[in-house]
Amino acid sequence: LPQGMPLEYNFISNAVVNIKPGLDQLLTLAVSDSLVKFKPVLVGTGSATKYFGIQNPSTKAVLIDSIKLPDYFTASLDGSNFTDQISSISLPSESELTLQIQCHPDSLGKFQGQMEVALSSGTVRRFLEIDLVGFGAPEIGTVITEKNVSGTWSKQNSPYYIVDHVSVASNETLVIEPGTEILSLNSCLFE
Repeated sequence: LPQGMPLEYNFISNAVVNIKPGLDQLLTLAVSDSLVKFKPVLVGTGSATKYFGIQNPSTKAVLIDSIKLPDYFTASLDGSNFTDQISSISLPSESELTLQIQCHPDSLGKFQGQMEVALSSGTVRRFLEIDLVGFGAPEIGTVITEKNVSGTWSKQNSPYYIVDHVSVASNETLVIEPGTEILSLNSCLFE
């Protein structure tokens, strides 16, 4: 207590002394990223595998009740048996779990959702949500994944599928030949 404060205000010290870490503080995990973004994938095929880390920095094991993935995404702990739900994993203290994630688009366009990691300890539950984004690409044409574009886009390589915002730098040039078809797989800006 501040010097000179009457003792009848001493109730504050008892409250502070009795504060203990709650169970929810034991349910803390770190993740390698809050967004997992896949390059465009040919419709009907699976993507290349992305690796995603979940770390337990605490000194106690954490129970991961489940990991649920949105439609068009699957995960595996060992590179086989990809599934949209993984259940009950004990993550030891100061350790890391590596998930292998794939995107499986069934049509052209953007596929996104949230992977949900559910944790618990007794009656305390906590959820982590990680954004997943993938794109279904066609078998013909050119998929543009770069943000900065330049050069020449020709009719013979079209259609050009834009999956994200693109721009032409002020010191660059983009020539679009007559008859070239440009399609957006997402709501994109072309600057």
